[in-house]
Amino acid sequence: MKSSPYLIILKRRSQRSGGFTLVELLVVIGIIALLIGILLPALGRAREASSKVACSSNMRQWATAVNMYVSENKGYLPLFGLTYAQDGPEPTLWWNTLVPYLKQEQALTGGYYGSQSDAIKKQAKIRACPSDPEYTFVGPHYGGFHYADGTVYGPFVWGRYNAADKAKGLRITQIKRFTRWIIFAETTSPYYQVYSPSSWIFNTDTDKDGIADTFSYYAGWNNYNGGRPKVHRGTSNVAFADGHVENLAMKVWLTDLSYWVR
Repeated sequence: MKSSPYLIILKRRSQRSGGFTLVELLVVIGIIALLIGILLPALGRAREASSKVACSSNMRQWATAVNMYVSENKGYLPLFGLTYAQDGPEPTLWWNTLVPYLKQEQALTGGYYGSQSDAIKKQAKIRACPSDPEYTFVGPHYGGFHYADGTVYGPFVWGRYNAADKAKGLRITQIKRFTRWIIFAETTSPYYQVYSPSSWIFNTDTDKDGIADTFSYYAGWNNYNGGRPKVHRGTSNVAFADGHVENLAMKVWLTDLSYWVR
C-alpha cells in the first residue's frame, strides 16, 4: 500500500525535528557568545565590588584596633616600631602591636622584616586585599621620626632610631583633622608603608600602565613609598583616624593633600 503525499511530508518533518541544522547551531552558538560577552564584564564588576567591600572591612578592623589601642594607652597612637631595624625584636612593629586586638597571635621573633613572613601569611585574611591578594595589603601612613624635630607627616612613627633615644609616639589629641586624616591605605607589600604624597611625589610606574603610582628613592627599589592608589579600578580604600573607611579616586588621593596632614 502506497503512502499518501501528506504522510511522506509528515515523516520528513518528524525526521528533521530530531536535531538542528548547521545554520541553527551557528545561530545558537552566536547567541550564547553574545550573552557571555555581555555578562562577563558585569560579573567582573560585581566580583570587584565584592572584593572592594571585603578590603574595606579588613581596613576597618585595623582602624578599630588602633582606636582600641589608643583608649588603653593614654591616648597614644601605636608606633610603627618602638626600635629601629636590628636594634630590637620585631614584636615592637605595628602589626604585632595591634594583632591582639584582632584576636590573633603576635610573632615573637627577632630580626627584621623577613622574619615576619610566617606571621604575615597568618594575617593575610585581614591584611591582603582580595582584588590582588599577592601584591596589595593594608599598610600605615608613616611619618618619620617623631623624636627628631617634632614634625610628623603620618600617625605611625618610629619611637626611636636607636636604644639611646627616648620613645615618643603621637597622641590622638594632636590630630586636628581627626575624621579626615588617613592612617591606613593600600600598599604594594606587607612590609611597606605610605608616605605623604606632599613629600614623596610618585615618580615610578610599577604596574606599567603609564601612570606613576609610587616613589622610587633608591636605584632598583621601586616601592619606597609603597602606595597602590588605583587597585580598585582607579581607586583605593583608605581608613581615617576616627575609624571609618572611604574609597578614594587616585586623583583625589594624590591632589587633596589635606588627607595627609593633621
